[in-house]
Amino acid sequence: MGRSKKRKKIIFSVTDANDIFQFVKEAKFVVKGSLTNLPVLDYIRFIVDGNKLRLIASNLDLFLTMELQCEEENDQSDFLLLISDLYKIFGGMKGGVVFARGLEDYQINLLFDKEKHTLLRGANPDLEYPDFNFFSMEERSVTLPKDNLWFVQQAMGDNEMRNNMNGLCPVEGYGLVSIDGHRLHVVEAEMTEYGKIYPASFVNEMARIAKLTKHQISFTCRKADKIRNSDTAYFSVVDHKTVWSLYSRMIDSTFPEVDRVIPKNSDIKISLDAKEATRILSRVKKFCCKRDKDGDRIAPLVKMKIELSNMFFIANRLDEIVSELEMDIENLSTVPDSNFVIGANADYMIDALKKETGKVTFGMNENLDPIKIDRSDGSYAIVMPMRIK
Repeated sequence: MGRSKKRKKIIFSVTDANDIFQFVKEAKFVVKGSLTNLPVLDYIRFIVDGNKLRLIASNLDLFLTMELQCEEENDQSDFLLLISDLYKIFGGMKGGVVFARGLEDYQINLLFDKEKHTLLRGANPDLEYPDFNFFSMEERSVTLPKDNLWFVQQAMGDNEMRNNMNGLCPVEGYGLVSIDGHRLHVVEAEMTEYGKIYPASFVNEMARIAKLTKHQISFTCRKADKIRNSDTAYFSVVDHKTVWSLYSRMIDSTFPEVDRVIPKNSDIKISLDAKEATRILSRVKKFCCKRDKDGDRIAPLVKMKIELSNMFFIANRLDEIVSELEMDIENLSTVPDSNFVIGANADYMIDALKKETGKVTFGMNENLDPIKIDRSDGSYAIVMPMRIK
């Protein structure tokens, strides 16, 4: 790794210790998702070059970096510090901080503005941190408001057997899509490249970083080349004097054909107040069965029945109406008969309605056809029905 062995006392200083703490928090989240037990992944790598500092954290699937300005020019230096130690020390710290070498080998002395001194023991130089060929790209293939990302995040899969569902994919003619086999979410986005699957781990960390900034989200894919043998997902954002960058291997697979799932039209369309529907679904969910007759956990099944101008939400454990919601019915080209009842996972329905303050439109056909929920911002969810016994 080539860490410098020069013995200059002051390594670097920065004006705001909270910048480092923000990175330490994200590093802790990234490392928690590691599938390996490599001790070196418990560390953050510090690279000092002139007046620039780069922090690096990785779980081998993700590489997270942050660059910030030092207060002055410094000699080159490269060392590792434990994430757990940094988290305990930097939490709540404000003002500047100086990193200096201690009296013993691999010892780092931290000096804060209020004259608080803390000694940390760095890693042995023989401990090699994973190498990665970092890059930057100006062009972005996907751009969307950061407030829209959370919606499409919810339907990402977590299935080792079907990894083509474990992320987001820009799909031409639809938008940015996620699907887990039981539901599908779509949001509008500016897209210039389609069919690439961005892994869920990359998306989740990108969303966490985006909360620290006021910028919209833009990310892209760098195609495989002589240096990288696979496509690489890339996200970067500049926030004040810090530059956050995130890298990940793309999912090498084909995204499911979403046009097989999304209904072309809906015979029954119902307009509902989203907040009221969420409140009632949450109430009804409390009465749903939690386990089957064998004691295994089951999804919370809620039945939906239309009668005249009312829609009833019924818990599957109690064969009675526990809540009802009045609504407006529009475009009712096919009047459902009195036996029309459709079942769905209450959690998925609630997820589809979250943060919506206006009206949503439920689109339905037969009781075994997908349910489409259109939101006021152009995003929508497809929820697969559950069979009612």
